Amino acid sequence: MKAGLQETKSRGENFKIYFESLERVAPDLWKKYRPRLIERGHDRVTYDIPSHPNIVVKVSLHSIEKFLRFQKTSGLTLDDLPREAIKAFHRDTRIERARFTQLAQFFPSQHLLRYKSVLAKVPVTPEILQDLPSGPMDMAVKEAWAFVTIQEYAREVHDPNHLTLVCGYPEHEDDFHLDPKKYNKLTRDALFADPKEKDLLSRVVEIQKSTVLEDLIGSMIADSHLRNSVKDFVERTIAYAKETQEIIDIFGDDNVLFYRDHIGWNYRLIDPIFPLSKILLHLRQAMFLLEIDKPLGNMTPERVALHNGLNFVRTIHGLAHHLGVTERIPFPARFKKAKVDYLKAIQTGEK
Repeated sequence: MKAGLQETKSRGENFKIYFESLERVAPDLWKKYRPRLIERGHDRVTYDIPSHPNIVVKVSLHSIEKFLRFQKTSGLTLDDLPREAIKAFHRDTRIERARFTQLAQFFPSQHLLRYKSVLAKVPVTPEILQDLPSGPMDMAVKEAWAFVTIQEYAREVHDPNHLTLVCGYPEHEDDFHLDPKKYNKLTRDALFADPKEKDLLSRVVEIQKSTVLEDLIGSMIADSHLRNSVKDFVERTIAYAKETQEIIDIFGDDNVLFYRDHIGWNYRLIDPIFPLSKILLHLRQAMFLLEIDKPLGNMTPERVALHNGLNFVRTIHGLAHHLGVTERIPFPARFKKAKVDYLKAIQTGEK
């Protein structure tokens, strides 16, 4: 599940109802394939097909939205769109494939899933049109163009004993009542970790408020094989981040999961590519803008990077510190002394 922007439980539950309403608009397709909804993330829907048990199918909601908006503003019909749709599809898939190829240079194939992207017409319902990532759309359509990904099925997802790495989003959860002083001190300490500090990871867990992260760490402490597997992931993730300025998407459920195999523990990257490219470059730019009292704006790459990038770096550096990994994702030393309230900046876009 992608989680560049947060998804609420209620919205996901509502979308299950909306998805099942596809039977109204595409009864033949429904009867032939009987798709079953696995997950509704912010930017895609994932489902399996019982007659094809070795794959899952992911439909990009952003692409549906993009093509429908183009159709609406251009006045073109659905059948007039293929030329524009194909251009956009080839451009986006080239970028996606390049990013995946880059990822594969740091993670062996045993940790990755094969996939293929296609451009297809998909059925849509009025309910789905009301629940698109950027907001509702009023259009009388029953089909739309979409980017569809056919991915190798990962059986480990359904292993009841698997563990997952999800860092959490504590900044917008009212129930957490974050202490700004604690939050900002931890953020600086995690970015520029002192190797002599002993409790960095416990402080990260306290702030992140992710129960699945707590479960992973608790199990890791008790199991040396799992510990080694997590250490391998962290080492490769830091190397990947330093070289490419990309991050692994550790925000969605089961994007990164750990499972038992015949020799101990292993891990799979189910949906590791974060939607925004080069997020660490955008993060450093955001930190620079805040340092000179410039606002980040709303939903800009810098604002998105500050929110997601800081949660990523805190978690990965906290794990690295605990596991004895010496490498870190580098940040200019002057940011350590910058008088910036990062919690306020994430919540408001301002210093």
